[in-house]
Amino acid sequence: MGLIFLLLHLTLYFDAGVWLIRQASYYFSIPSGIPRSTNLVHLAFVAYGARASGVWLGRFTSWGGRSAVFARLPAGGTASSELDCLGEVKNDQESPSEIPPSLLSSLPRTLLDWRNTDVYPPRKVWDPLQAWFATRGLHLFKADDPNSAFFGAVFPTDPTIRAPDGNYIYTGNPESCLFQFTRCQKPIHCFAQTVDGRYVLIRLIAKGDFGHEELDILQKVAMGPLSFLGENHCLPMAQQLTLQDMTFGVFPAVTEGFGFPWYHAISEVFDATIQLLEALNFLHRHLIAHRDIGADNILINFVGGKRPITPDLPFRSLFPVRYYFIDFELAVRFAETSPVEDRVVTGLPIKRLGSDDPDDYGRDIAPEMLSDAPYNPFQTDVFQMGIMFYNYFRLLKEDAPGLVAIFERMAAAEPNARPTAGEALDMVRACEKTLTRAQLALPVPEASLPDRNYTERLKRKVAKAKAKSEALVAFQNAI
Repeated sequence: MGLIFLLLHLTLYFDAGVWLIRQASYYFSIPSGIPRSTNLVHLAFVAYGARASGVWLGRFTSWGGRSAVFARLPAGGTASSELDCLGEVKNDQESPSEIPPSLLSSLPRTLLDWRNTDVYPPRKVWDPLQAWFATRGLHLFKADDPNSAFFGAVFPTDPTIRAPDGNYIYTGNPESCLFQFTRCQKPIHCFAQTVDGRYVLIRLIAKGDFGHEELDILQKVAMGPLSFLGENHCLPMAQQLTLQDMTFGVFPAVTEGFGFPWYHAISEVFDATIQLLEALNFLHRHLIAHRDIGADNILINFVGGKRPITPDLPFRSLFPVRYYFIDFELAVRFAETSPVEDRVVTGLPIKRLGSDDPDDYGRDIAPEMLSDAPYNPFQTDVFQMGIMFYNYFRLLKEDAPGLVAIFERMAAAEPNARPTAGEALDMVRACEKTLTRAQLALPVPEASLPDRNYTERLKRKVAKAKAKSEALVAFQNAI
């Protein structure tokens, strides 16, 4: 038996080594327009995963770039073979007897019910599944004492065994690397700790008949061969777990970081915009429209500790920052065989969640999204990203006017006046080359972000509630 395991480990290391050689050859043949740092950090994370992939029973190895679970696959594997390699993870359909029916029946009935549950803190929704996840090497973070000042926060079950995960940690106190608390902002999310001490996020992706569009997209770009590409900035999904009609995805626990800490130099702005346009171009080339682009759906390879709050600390220059897209629950994917004219949608993306109210969408809305006519979702993606870039970096109009002009073109009211994601990416790269090293080192003035007309939205909500109440009274009087 020992000899068999030795041969297995040698095979895994050989496969990982072959994969690294391929990635290295890719890195050293990068076209001049692509920032090498982006691909080099991706290669470094894969190397870390290859080193750790010898832990055969530990499915979680390296985060940061892509899950090293796939570095253990035979060369030339397909997306199907990679999912098959996960064995019981792919076909993890558990019998009802594994969890008492009374506990299963206490869970929200649908995906929408789970999203909109009024249980607080949201972590409590996951209590019936705690033992089930533990048998799969995932220990759910515990909820804090409801009487404490941090009500709603969650904590690792054993913060003293936190393991390095390839992500950057900034801290002035080494002990704070061992402890982290965070808030579960959505009931469909739950933080957990793996058996080897890594922090992950579990997300309920699909339940019943809902959520399978997102699952299909994640299986396409967050798992399998495409997940290894440097231009792919989708947060990798390391595991897919199934319990009855529920499908869960396991992701690295990383952090929002598009707008905080603020940018130290203009070069950091170019790095962020190039990476995110690269990400959007990758999705669009694979006929995926995100339809929910905002700063809160962009994460960076940072976790734990405390980020610097002193303005003169160049946080984004301390390590090779990699930006990730998350949250594909409103996304749409078109078949490669579909006619171009059929790659359209209608209405607001929020319709998928049972609402047609613009106030519930919470995103910048392109003019065509409010009409009843079909529109191109790839163009609205460009619009949303352009508005986001402009809102954050519009004060660069004096030091980098060409860059701001690109953002304005992306946010044009006329859809056909907007560049594609690929065209915008080429424009930004060309613009960066026109600036000197001294210009790229200039500070970035921080703009105040628009409040999305919160007061007006509140007035509309109050008016709708009043109208609904009056209609109910009128109906009752009519009876």
